[in-house]
Amino acid sequence: MPKHEVHKRGHLLEFSLVTSLFLAVFCIYMLKQFSSPLLYGINGPYYYIQVKSLFVRGSLKYFDPPLAFYILAGFSAMIGDLVSGIKVGSVLITLLGMYAMYYMMRNYSSILEGLMATASYALLSELIRLSFDLIKNAMGLTFLSFMMLFCYLALKKSSLWYSILASVFVLMTGLTHILDFVIACAILMLLAIEYLRDQGHLKYLAPPIATNLTILMMRLMFVNVMGGDLYKGFSYLRSLFSHEVKGVLFMMRTAPRLVFPLALGIAGFITALKLPEDVDRRFFSSISIVLIALNTPIHPEKFLWRFNLMTAILAPPILGLLVGQARDEKARVALALTLLGLIAPQFMLQLQYIRPSITLEEYHELRQLVSIIPEDVVLVAPDIQLKYWIETMIPSVVRTVKEASHGSYVVLVLRKMMFRTRRIIPPVARLIYGGRFIHAYLLPPR
Repeated sequence: MPKHEVHKRGHLLEFSLVTSLFLAVFCIYMLKQFSSPLLYGINGPYYYIQVKSLFVRGSLKYFDPPLAFYILAGFSAMIGDLVSGIKVGSVLITLLGMYAMYYMMRNYSSILEGLMATASYALLSELIRLSFDLIKNAMGLTFLSFMMLFCYLALKKSSLWYSILASVFVLMTGLTHILDFVIACAILMLLAIEYLRDQGHLKYLAPPIATNLTILMMRLMFVNVMGGDLYKGFSYLRSLFSHEVKGVLFMMRTAPRLVFPLALGIAGFITALKLPEDVDRRFFSSISIVLIALNTPIHPEKFLWRFNLMTAILAPPILGLLVGQARDEKARVALALTLLGLIAPQFMLQLQYIRPSITLEEYHELRQLVSIIPEDVVLVAPDIQLKYWIETMIPSVVRTVKEASHGSYVVLVLRKMMFRTRRIIPPVARLIYGGRFIHAYLLPPR
């Protein structure tokens, strides 16, 4: 058999192996997704509102980086159902990052390192948390992973073509989620600093860095298109420099989830410094530095938990790198199985923990309430999660009474668990709906 045919069959076999793993994990995610008719996570209904708005109005209802919503709208159109389209589309796009992880580590070393990175990406509890709770963030990880792959290949193979592909995926990352985009910025900037005196390699970083800076300018200039990302950045800086003392309770809450990424980042950095090839050394040390920086407990707690979830994209290449350092094939396989054995239980635990932001009983009571409310009445839901769920049913819902139009009748909607006294209910309010979980109070026109 000709040599090129052997290589072709070998590549096809590898692709089939990764695809089999992809399909197995996809089925696990789908079983969880369709175990409830509701969308999962803290922002589940928000995605429904945004995608529905694309079909009804042709634009997003809330300003936000748009790419993920257009992709989900495409899946919804193909499947013929909004909820199913969001569930299938978000998981499918997120898990495609498995291919980027495989070929990144396959080009670094061998099939085993590639499979380790792929399997750990799919099984890290941080990824499943993101893919159910923070869909847009999770989808952006795939674009970020392909940016990392093509950036690595551009440097490794001295290829301008791969550099252009890296630029495309930088653009897609920037149009999807701010935190994913920040990670892309950090990796590219670290690599640029390391290659500052190496013009031969720096030219392959120039296209994705230029794209990166262009997107950054777009975000600064078109805030109304890209959403409140800029304000989130200012909020982070204010919190970071507020001189708030982080005490023992903060460390007790955060330490358990920081141990793994910090230990992994340090191990990855030390290992990367020992690598013989220059590109490998610089590339993997950059990823390790970003992982350590994101999980250092100097960050405000309200941001730290989001930063910690980015372990999903940064840990797999480092795990593959560490497996490749074992002395022989048997030791590498044993180490890979041991690491996956430690990761898998956390994955299963997180899978069991994930739930929609409201129960099915609460959802049915909301539907019942909405069905009896006249169209000219404005619903007020102070709980943002409740507001989004109501908004999937009717558009006339706000968070505060002040947002309601003057002269309109207002119905205040509360979850029973939210209040233990009547202090938050105005004295003039009249109970018009008293369910097991949801209460609604009629307020006179303002």
